[in-house]
Amino acid sequence: MEKYVMGLVFRQGNQQVAMVKKSRGPRINIGKQNAIGGGVNPSESFPKAMAREFLEETGNGVTDWEKVGAICGSDWMVTIYKSYAEISLPPKNDVDEFLSWQNVKFIFNPEFRNEYSQNIPSIVAHCLYGEGQLSIWADKDSS
Repeated sequence: MEKYVMGLVFRQGNQQVAMVKKSRGPRINIGKQNAIGGGVNPSESFPKAMAREFLEETGNGVTDWEKVGAICGSDWMVTIYKSYAEISLPPKNDVDEFLSWQNVKFIFNPEFRNEYSQNIPSIVAHCLYGEGQLSIWADKDSS
């Protein structure tokens, strides 16, 4: 099973969330805003993978991650984390993808729904307003 992490860092009173405009990865996400993350190394814990991925992609050492759920497919799993940090982002990450602070109200606005990866509105809503762990099962078309 392939293992991944994705993290949502909020700032300014939870009004903004750090996102990356994907240029690679699953085709369904290319060209869309998504959470920052990546693969988990074989001997690495999920929280350490999240801290490493965020540092690699943004240059920011965020270590206070809270697990909020997972997205699972038939042969892959993405563990979802959230954090809060008043940090700045570079314009691009280590693989030349654009990084930005997205206003949360746009993520929930149906007019902008196509700008974000499929599950991002639900994940952001759960991070801000939900309780317990979020579980999403993704079908074959999500890869």
